[in-house]
Amino acid sequence: MLLARGAKPSQVAAITFTELAAGELALRIRSYVARLLAKETPDVLKDALPTGLSREERENLTSAAEHLDEISTSTIHGFCQEIIR
Repeated sequence: MLLARGAKPSQVAAITFTELAAGELALRIRSYVARLLAKETPDVLKDALPTGLSREERENLTSAAEHLDEISTSTIHGFCQEIIR
């Protein structure tokens, strides 16, 4: 929803506790974006998007889809290490 509302992928941090979960989270984000752009609303987003994406949200998500690798998807420890660096 952050991406659909106009946040740039480089402004998003998706943080979890394990490396395995961080990898799964990155895959899930990509899957949700692809499904939304295919006009399919994932069950977890149906309350937030009862009628699907608006034109502006679709444009924002289309633009963000090209830069999903810029999302910081990591463990809390990895994220803190990045901040310290």
